[in-house]
Amino acid sequence: MEQDLFSAIEGMVAEKDVKRLSRLAISENDRAAVDAAITALVKVGNDEAVEELISFLSAEDAYLRNEAIEALQILGTRAFDKVAVLLKREEPDLRIFALNVLKEMKELRLRGLIRHVLEVETDLNVASLAVECLSEVGSGEDVALLEAVAGRFSDPYMRFAVDAARRRLE
Repeated sequence: MEQDLFSAIEGMVAEKDVKRLSRLAISENDRAAVDAAITALVKVGNDEAVEELISFLSAEDAYLRNEAIEALQILGTRAFDKVAVLLKREEPDLRIFALNVLKEMKELRLRGLIRHVLEVETDLNVASLAVECLSEVGSGEDVALLEAVAGRFSDPYMRFAVDAARRRLE
């Protein structure tokens, strides 16, 4: 990455120019430049930066999406509420990305949020990931919910995921 670009990114951080950083992350083909722009958005760390990072979750570019997931995980609690809203979106992929971000956050509200997802989720892949997440933050009290989820999805993988989660929680 050229020094001029690095200097320009530092200037954008100093100015909190989230829109320019976002455009740079989207338009660059050089992964080092994308990484620098994403890192800069994390440095800014305000609500606007969080919103821009969330918007990358809908990008066609898998690299950009993965970098955004990692950046949102780093932002942690600052991004929690905005990412949690994605769990209500229609697109299963966005719900999966949201769970991947949220499961890395050490947020007290996470268990309740995952429990709610498991009570209402209709997509097998999202529900399976939520089962995995609950196995990491739940307790023995959650076994009944896990069994209810297994009953809603007559799928061998779901049975396997629930059994594995139950073993971790009991």
